Amino acid sequence: MSVPPWSERFLARLESLGIGLFIDQMREAGGSAQVREVSVAPGSARARVGGVDVWADLTVFDAEQWGRAEEALGPVRHRLLADELPPDVDALLARAGLPLLPARATELTLDCACGRTGGPNGAVCRHVAALLGAL
Repeated sequence: MSVPPWSERFLARLESLGIGLFIDQMREAGGSAQVREVSVAPGSARARVGGVDVWADLTVFDAEQWGRAEEALGPVRHRLLADELPPDVDALLARAGLPLLPARATELTLDCACGRTGGPNGAVCRHVAALLGAL
């Protein structure tokens, strides 16, 4: 059985969190020419989508967790250093109690300058969907 590419696994996980994002919606919006100025940093992604600033933040590992991650990833270290992300990385990290992808919606902060993301109903706007789909 082949493992889906990381981008598909990421989108599937986001959909499974129940925050109103669907894989097809994110993939379609992410391919839009409206997604510009994408920047990615540890735990953070930013972009301008249709002229609106949008961002997504994820929980990052602290120093102790990184130490555990380095130990857990020992078997695939050579592949990581060769700029390859092996399909079993998430399983190796999970065994160390360190999820690679967000396990709960609370580990993900999504916001957009349009003002339609968040609020009492937890709605997610098309700008956020586009940023996530572009990742």
